[in-house]
Amino acid sequence: MPITADEKRLESRASAFTAALALVCGLVLVYVSYTGWQSESVEIIDHLVKFDSNSPMVNTTRRIMRSVFFMSLLVVLASIIGVVGSLQRHKGPVCTYVILATCLSLVVLVSSAQTSQRRLLATPVLMRQAENLCNTSTYIQLSTGLECNYTKLYDKSEVPPCGPLCEFRVKELRKNKGCSVLPRLCSAFDYEELEGGGCLEAALDTGMVAYKHKGESMTFDSCKEACDSDIGCDTFITLSHTGGEAQCVILSARATWHNPRNWTKFTRGFRKFLARHQNRSAESDSSNVMGEGWDHQCLRRTKPQVLLDFMDMGLYLAVTTASLAVVLLLSTFCTCCMLYNVNMNRRGLPTALELGLMMLCPCFSAHVHRKFHEEYFDESAKAIHDEDDSDEDDSDGEDEDSDEECVE
Repeated sequence: MPITADEKRLESRASAFTAALALVCGLVLVYVSYTGWQSESVEIIDHLVKFDSNSPMVNTTRRIMRSVFFMSLLVVLASIIGVVGSLQRHKGPVCTYVILATCLSLVVLVSSAQTSQRRLLATPVLMRQAENLCNTSTYIQLSTGLECNYTKLYDKSEVPPCGPLCEFRVKELRKNKGCSVLPRLCSAFDYEELEGGGCLEAALDTGMVAYKHKGESMTFDSCKEACDSDIGCDTFITLSHTGGEAQCVILSARATWHNPRNWTKFTRGFRKFLARHQNRSAESDSSNVMGEGWDHQCLRRTKPQVLLDFMDMGLYLAVTTASLAVVLLLSTFCTCCMLYNVNMNRRGLPTALELGLMMLCPCFSAHVHRKFHEEYFDESAKAIHDEDDSDEDDSDGEDEDSDEECVE
């Protein structure tokens, strides 16, 4: 029995709804892929990947996100075709939408796997490369070889000579916007707090230059920013007094960076100051006390912040694109099932869900199985039997006619 008009209308609306869900997924995917494509951390790390591989054609996260962006635009276009085709009950546009959306969702799923793989496998290599480039002597050496504008602040005594390896690295960095990438890579860092007296011991044992900020109080964030802006800074100490005063001490490998109008250079006096307060801390069994009313907090530079941002962005891109690809694939699958149901012209035939239940879990589809056999096959067998009987009658009639003709 043919499907009624109300049932056809319901099926077309359901198919249009799944296509609209795919449209929403495509629009969200456009935003996510564009965010990853234009991310500053992704751009910097991609230049670092090209520099490490010595090849401009290496597949980078930015290229993956750019391809996903254009594919998501195709998903949006295919979904619009699917919505219109479902509402107008045209099978051709709906089939086009299903095929395109299915293929694109699989490609997006593969791109998500590539992004996740790059995040897991390439990060240790990138971390090693970033730490090497952000080393004080290496950074000064390479940026001087690149002839960047900010190298005018360097003292000639601070610039190491550039050998063959250095020249090769300068050549590769010049291809990858080294004068822009190096400052952005090495301008912000993550810091770890040194527990106990580790900070004071590090200050006493290191050969770095100690600078104390003079003038107005300097907050923790300002002290951290001052250390970030100095490529030679390894450790910074914040001093806070119970009266509200706060000061900053920076340990740097460079002797000519800090402006003498804002910073005071400490030598032996600073070391005696730290040693005296360290002894007081040990006697009082409180390593955080630097004289009466003073507390200190010491932090040491660890990883470039860009790498940490890239890790977070990579996780966000991988999880989001994978989730959207799965939802998109499920929506196209539901549309396929609805197309099958729309094309059924008789009642009693199994729907797509019932057929799937019969194939995948026959033990729980006994009622569907019996209904399928009893209603469809019995009627089909009866129709075939009636056709056979009519054929036999026709053949008997033809034989009798032929006999009569022979008698005549």
